[in-house]
Parts: sequence; C-alpha cells; structure tokens
Amino acid sequence: MEILDDTRRLQVKTSYADVINRHGYGFQYSVLSTANKLSIAGTSTWQFQAAEFPVEVKGYGTRIDFILRRRGEPPSYLLAECKRANPALSNWWFARAPYVHRARTPSHEPVIIEHIESDYEGTRVLAYASEQTSAHNPCHIGLEVRSTLKGDTQGESGKAIENASTQVLRGLNGMIEMLTKNRHIVSEWKRADFLPVIFTTAQLWISDVELLSADVSDGRVNLNHSNFTLQPWVSYQYHQSSGIKHSTSPGTAPSDLGKLMQSEYIRTIPIVNSSGIASFLEWSSRFDLS
Repeated sequence: MEILDDTRRLQVKTSYADVINRHGYGFQYSVLSTANKLSIAGTSTWQFQAAEFPVEVKGYGTRIDFILRRRGEPPSYLLAECKRANPALSNWWFARAPYVHRARTPSHEPVIIEHIESDYEGTRVLAYASEQTSAHNPCHIGLEVRSTLKGDTQGESGKAIENASTQVLRGLNGMIEMLTKNRHIVSEWKRADFLPVIFTTAQLWISDVELLSADVSDGRVNLNHSNFTLQPWVSYQYHQSSGIKHSTSPGTAPSDLGKLMQSEYIRTIPIVNSSGIASFLEWSSRFDLS
C-alpha cells in the first residue's frame, strides 16, 4: 500500500474535488436534500422515491438523477436532472420564438405534460401529452452566455442546455418504457403523469427580444431596447427528437404537422435555478397535472 506524503495527499484531494464538483454530485444531493426538507415541512407535496434510477430507451441506458412522487393519486412523478453549470458559461439566456407551428396560439403557451394510461381493456398502454394552463416564463430558445468567472479546466462549451434537456427527456422516455413493462406499479389508477425538471446553478435570464426585428440582410438583432430579467425558473418548450422517444403507442392521431409536433415532440421542461427550488416545488405541488 502506497503511503502518501502531505504534498501528494493534497494533490490527490484537490484533483478529486475538481472532478466531483465538475460532475455535480454535491449539487445533485444538495438539491435533493432541499426538496426533502420542504416535503417534511409540508410546503411541498413532492416526496423522494429514488436516486440514480436506471432506465433505457432506444437501446441507450441512462440514470435519472432522482425521482420525486407527488402525494395523492393518480401517481405524478418529477424526474430531475441536476446540472452544475460551467462557471465560465453560467449565464443561460432564454427567449420566445415568434413562430412554432400553425396551430399555436401565441398568447397562450401551455405546460405540455406527458402521461401514460392503460386502454379500456387494459391490454396496452397509451402515451399522450396534455396541455395545461399557461406556462411560467415560457421560452423556446436557450443559449449559454459567458460570465466573468473562471471556467472549469475541463467542461462543456456551449452545449449544457441542449445536453441537459436531452438527458432529462431520455430519462422520462426511459421511465415510460420501464412502467409499460411494470404496469403493477400504476395498475390501480391505470395512469401516471410525468414532469421532467432541470435544476441548475446557472443564472437564468429571460429576454423580451423581438426576433422578427432582425435585419434580413445580415441577420443581426438589435438588443439596445430589449430587457433582460433574472428569473428563479423558466418553462423551456423543448422539441425532442424521435431518437429519444419511447415506443409506447400514442394515444392521439393528430390531423396536421403542428398538432403532431405538439402532442408527440414538444415537452415543457421547467429549468430551475437553486434560488427557485422552493418556489418551484410549492407551485408544482398545486399544479393540475391531469
């Protein structure tokens, strides 16, 4: 057994701290601890179920950072992805898109929630999305902007939002695949609801920039008159690819491309800064997921 001197021990400890902080394990369990304390205090109805839960979709195995279940029936699950942002790219900027699809009502951005439900005879499971009340701070475009902080020596370069969104929805779709094979978990109610959430250390900014105002000759947008406001959490309307979708039968048959995109591919992902954990969990405890 190698005996480390003090200098070598300090080097190993420093390297270990860099790695574990970069991977965000401390942040993940700190968020979970906060959620658990809020549940015990009664300000949140989300209760801890499991951490690092393994699932698989389209042959790709992954783990959900942690799963909470809301008190009451039918079962509603919060599927969490925790993302400690690279300090150098810790400003996440969001904006609304002027065009999404023809069936969209610009004045109403719904929270689009995924559900599974057994059919009448109980012979198969259907999956579908339902549109709820207006989303909180809805946005469609997310970009990482440089901060003045020193970045991680090894870290992502501008893909954290995309990677975290893909990861949390891969977990959601894998969870649906798992439950279709373990129907007894939700058999009494024959349905379950799912809310994918990203918790992050990044600062979340909403811009009211009007993207239609871009100069068509050079594509540049003038931001001189646009406002940027810091938010505790936003509702990211993310368009997932078919490559991470579950194989469960759809419960609807949309008649046009816009309705198909909304029912099958657009999912609302609340992205929550550490300062907004309590307010988000309290809000989602009251939110109608049915």
